Amino acid sequence: MTNPRVRAVFLFFLALTFGVLIFGGYAIRREKPPIPETVQDRSGTVLFTGADIIDGQNYFYSRGGQHIGTIWGHGAYLAPDWSADFLHRMGLYLAARHHGLDADQARDFTQEDFRQLTPEDQARLQVLVSQEIKENRFDPETGTLTFTENQTEAFHALTGYYTGLFQEGNDRMALQPVIVRTEAEGRLVTAFFAWLSWAAGTRRPGAEYTYTTNWPFDPLVGNEPLPDFLMWSIVSVILLIFVAVGAVIPFMPVPERPATPPALPERIVKLVLAHTKPAVVDSGKNAGQPSKAKYEVDPKAHDEARARVKALLDRYPGRTRPTGKLRTDVAQGDDPARPERRRGPLPRRRRP
Repeated sequence: MTNPRVRAVFLFFLALTFGVLIFGGYAIRREKPPIPETVQDRSGTVLFTGADIIDGQNYFYSRGGQHIGTIWGHGAYLAPDWSADFLHRMGLYLAARHHGLDADQARDFTQEDFRQLTPEDQARLQVLVSQEIKENRFDPETGTLTFTENQTEAFHALTGYYTGLFQEGNDRMALQPVIVRTEAEGRLVTAFFAWLSWAAGTRRPGAEYTYTTNWPFDPLVGNEPLPDFLMWSIVSVILLIFVAVGAVIPFMPVPERPATPPALPERIVKLVLAHTKPAVVDSGKNAGQPSKAKYEVDPKAHDEARARVKALLDRYPGRTRPTGKLRTDVAQGDDPARPERRRGPLPRRRRP
């Protein structure tokens, strides 16, 4: 990189990129959802602790969790997003309980069962489920997060579900068996998933959106996309396309197209015409008089015009080049490209 201007532009964008990364890391650290010290039910019984959440995260990734599903949209394409999966399953459990089903029936309540309800019941349950999940019951002073009775039941039900899923495996989700070996390991992984879904479904203090800005989209739990984020997502994609194209175009090789030679320059034509004069008749009754049919070009002007034409052809290669001398002594009747004109009256035809 020898061009100082290119080097300066490169260093500027390099510094800008790292500046954005550093600021983004600072903003993420400042705005990240809190990890509670304890998670308990309404009676004060501890369900799991902050240490369980960290241990569950470490254990999940130690078993290849980065290759089996995603967390808040980040990870592998195989298997579901576990934060969205836990949140939706808890929403279904809460909907079943609000609909009057017992705990065993709520454990088996599916999305298809929810679809079979009347539109009025669906709308009513969505409101109840959304209100229960959206309310932030985390106390920052004590570091305690309190689950409702229905959320507590859902946590126990989902602990059994995820323990069995990761012990037995699932071909449809591309999960190998024995990801967790014991119920204790399954409980740690479920605690990690429960905290992820809590952050995705609970409103930030003083805000109308969750810690993950209403991600994932799930109408059952009230996660709807924010208009501002939709607009900025579209604008950012468009800007990214323009920036990428603008960064690539200057470095793209431009094929050289042969230029079209212009018409014969007027100065060459004027040069030839200015040094052209009628030829002198050699014989006949008009001998010594200027000819009305033949013209001559001054040899010096002829050579200069020819040199200028040759320079034009050298500038625009690939064009036809002259092979002979310029003809300056061709009479109108002697042009080989024209048929010879017959002079005098046409002969009369004899009648038979």
